[in-house]
Amino acid sequence: MLSASVLVVLLSFIFAGKAAEFKPTSVTFSSTSETVTVKWKDPTDGPAYLYEVSIVGGDLDQTELLYSNVYEHTFSEGILPSTTYSVKVFAYSLTGNIGFEHDTVETWPGIPGMPIIDEFGFKAEEDKSAISLSWSKPELNGNLETYVLTAFSEGNITKNTTSELRTTLLGPLGNGLYFVELYAVTKPNNNGKGGGRGPTNRIGPINIPPIQRNVDLILSQITMGTIRLQWDFSSINANCGIYSNTIYYNDGNHTHKEILIPASHQYIVKNLALNVQYTFIVSADCVGSTVALTKEVKLTPEEYPPSMPQNVKANVTENSIKVSWSPPASPNGKLGAYRVSIEGETTESKEEEGLTTSFEGLKSLTTYTVAVKAQTTAGYGPAAVITVTTLPNVKDLPKVPKNLQATLKSPTAALVTWEEPEESSLPVTDYLLSFRQPGGNWESVKIYGNTLKHFLTGLQPSSAYELELCAVSQLIKGEPAKTNLSTLVVVPSLPSNLRATQTSADKVSITWDLPASARAEDGVELLLVKSFKGGILQATSTEPTSSGVLPVTGIEPNTVMSFTAQAIRPGPLGGFSEVKQLPDLITWPELPAPPSDLKLQATGQNSLRASWAESSDRALVLKYQITVTADGIRSTETLETTGTEISVENLEIYTDYSVEVAAVGKPNQNGEGSVAGNATKGNVKTWPGPGGIPSDVQGDADEKSITVTWKRPEGRPTGEVNYYEVTVKNKAGTEINSKTPVHGQSLTVQNLDPLTMYTVEVRTQNKPQEGTENGGGLGDPAVVEVETWPGGKNSFLDYYYHILWHLQWLTSGGNRKYFITRILLSKRRCAGFLQAGKNAVSSQHIFT
Repeated sequence: MLSASVLVVLLSFIFAGKAAEFKPTSVTFSSTSETVTVKWKDPTDGPAYLYEVSIVGGDLDQTELLYSNVYEHTFSEGILPSTTYSVKVFAYSLTGNIGFEHDTVETWPGIPGMPIIDEFGFKAEEDKSAISLSWSKPELNGNLETYVLTAFSEGNITKNTTSELRTTLLGPLGNGLYFVELYAVTKPNNNGKGGGRGPTNRIGPINIPPIQRNVDLILSQITMGTIRLQWDFSSINANCGIYSNTIYYNDGNHTHKEILIPASHQYIVKNLALNVQYTFIVSADCVGSTVALTKEVKLTPEEYPPSMPQNVKANVTENSIKVSWSPPASPNGKLGAYRVSIEGETTESKEEEGLTTSFEGLKSLTTYTVAVKAQTTAGYGPAAVITVTTLPNVKDLPKVPKNLQATLKSPTAALVTWEEPEESSLPVTDYLLSFRQPGGNWESVKIYGNTLKHFLTGLQPSSAYELELCAVSQLIKGEPAKTNLSTLVVVPSLPSNLRATQTSADKVSITWDLPASARAEDGVELLLVKSFKGGILQATSTEPTSSGVLPVTGIEPNTVMSFTAQAIRPGPLGGFSEVKQLPDLITWPELPAPPSDLKLQATGQNSLRASWAESSDRALVLKYQITVTADGIRSTETLETTGTEISVENLEIYTDYSVEVAAVGKPNQNGEGSVAGNATKGNVKTWPGPGGIPSDVQGDADEKSITVTWKRPEGRPTGEVNYYEVTVKNKAGTEINSKTPVHGQSLTVQNLDPLTMYTVEVRTQNKPQEGTENGGGLGDPAVVEVETWPGGKNSFLDYYYHILWHLQWLTSGGNRKYFITRILLSKRRCAGFLQAGKNAVSSQHIFT
């Protein structure tokens, strides 16, 4: 571009005189959606000194001055798509001549802007699920051609549609987690230039069906800064197994998140700030997605008074009570003094910094109520209350019961017996039986009336117990009788190498090695297995530990299962092992559906072809398994393919085959569960082959004919016999008869030469496959050689033949005999001789 001083010089030339027409030549104008370009050449009268290029249109009014050696200029700044511009190019000569060319140029349509999605949600119409969208019109930069919408689930396109409106329904859609992509497309100009696809707006995810958000959430403060959350997702309609829960709570500044695996129905959140409002919400989560949410619930943890003191005890004498206690389980702040009070014949209260205090000067054999409270700055907490009675005078106490005995009846129960004590001034109204494990707390059972035995239950197996029995008069206890008890329990051993393995689509096998306890060998010990889904108990099963395996059936696909195991010894002296939690198990995917539209076709004598329709859930199918079984022979071959057709070779001729095709599913994320589903079945028969070799071929002859008989081919049929073909050849190999089909099993060929050896071939012709020309055909021959008898004339020959004849006939006993002679005879006599020899039975006929 030129400076202002140059422009002044130029103008001086312009006003020097009247300019002749002097304009650029070969001027062309072009555009894109963002640029306008003008090109030219020098005027015909000579080169220009300067060029001026201007453009006006839209909001643009721009001029550029260029040196004479520049023949092209492109405007780009401020150029808008689909806009008409007026463009001029001027030429200036040194002599003051000026000329110009001009034209209007329309820029190409541009690509549109990104649509802004205004509404995005779930909509159900006529029991079909869809996604509803609406959006704002973007900057089109041209004329709209369409909007393109695509729905994705698990990375796969599930729906693709276009719309010229700014609202649509994407559906119907199956259950799942969906994202949607939206972009606009503008039309090109009439020359096919410009326009195109704009940027994509992606939104999601959205659940179908929508995530349920109205499950009740119950909050309760159990201590200062500690909240219990309780919920129940068991009624939601989840399309997957609930694997975990996520607990969200927000204090107004920060959202905290805690994950609970496996999923449960309650959780305790600790260390919350006091007097701060929290918002809580809990989700039910499958692997990789949320399927339900509770309602949002707000709660402000408050400062609590302390809980009641623990372990309040009293030691009494005839006229005093010494009280002791432990601090409360939940102090909820810094503890102050304890308030201890008694009520009875007298009332007294005192503050005590320590954990003991005493009350003196009390009346004997009197009942008092003792209460102990703890306090903080929030006030007094609830009182721990006990009732005690001061002792009577020793001489008035009931006597010790006699002959106290305890007999074990089961690992948790014993029969306690005793005899009445000696009489005392206070009559016995009942007995108090107390028991404890060494060092433990005493537990007591009150036995009313004059009963002298008690069945004690609730004992711990394999434990030692101390027992004390006191006679009681009203509330006055005498000195106790004491004895000891041991609960002998046979504690079983938990089997080793416990594991859960899925063995079929709906069954998991819990297996183990035999336990160390030799008692497992007699089948007495049992293994108790509990199965859980989403933290909820599904089933309880038992199996003798000697079996080594326990099947759990009814397993659902694509589910996270957990199992616990415990060894049990039944019977009165039995016991329990500890409970073992087995690792979580992700069950196999759902079995694929059987392939449809199975088509079977024999393609040869030893081959067939199977084809089928691709499974509707093809994304879940890894391959197909084909089982081919020969009926009758029961030989089976199993093949695999990833396609939807297969050819099977090397089969038996003319054999019925059963073909089963099953889809094999893809494994789960652990590489397990790739098994075949239910099969689609069909039958097909291979083509017939050539006929078999006829069996037991026999030939008989006279002087001019041969009769041949045979039987059907032996062994497995190669097809259905259509007919037999018999060929008779002389020694020269010349065929004597025509190959006429023979439908029986014998043939007589006549008009043969006497005393001639013939070769007879018998072949079997099988029919082709019914309704086709496939298969069948002529098989290999059975061959037999037959010689015709000699013949003769009615007149004698002028010469004789010197012949050595070999004749044979059957005797009446069935033994073959041979008659051999050397004779000279005419042909007629020879024929007569042969006929006589043929008819001979037990005598020989000699003709000379």
